[in-house]
Amino acid sequence: MHIKDASSKRAKNVLVRTVDTDVIVLLVQHFHELNSLQSSLLVWVAFGMGRSFRHYSINAICDHIGEQKSKGLPIFHAFTGCDTNSSFYGKGKKSCRAAWNSLPDLTETVLFLQDHPFQLLEKGSPQFEILERFTIVIYDKTSSLRSVNNARRELFTKQNRMLECISPTQVGINGFHCQRSLNWKMNS
Repeated sequence: MHIKDASSKRAKNVLVRTVDTDVIVLLVQHFHELNSLQSSLLVWVAFGMGRSFRHYSINAICDHIGEQKSKGLPIFHAFTGCDTNSSFYGKGKKSCRAAWNSLPDLTETVLFLQDHPFQLLEKGSPQFEILERFTIVIYDKTSSLRSVNNARRELFTKQNRMLECISPTQVGINGFHCQRSLNWKMNS
């Protein structure tokens, strides 16, 4: 709201100070909308504290990931772990982003979830299958399996991974990650 107001008053540069990643995610999501109001607007974020303090260009981030991924970032962020939703054990945002880059259909799925927050995902629906495949790729990028339950079995029995180092079950994906992700988006 403040950035929209500054933009309407012809501000050229905006700096947002935050220590909350969710603020960056929402700025990225809304950047293209703001940019359509004033294309010369430069949005910066002063993020972090102490030695981890950095300045980030929201313009550069959005140029790098593109408009569609920018708009779907809140669902991706919530699904892969945020303040109200647990992350995948031992998997950070970098490995999740690499999995997203290897699955172009995921962008369409997160945009669908963004636009349909009350849609219940049924096992076997195209969106659920893509989220399931995404979860598998996070844990094993070479796997060709389509079911997280089968992937869990393979990771445990053939690759000797400990239980806490393998993907969640189908129930975990739908119950915890999907529904909590949508709740995060609606509360932001």
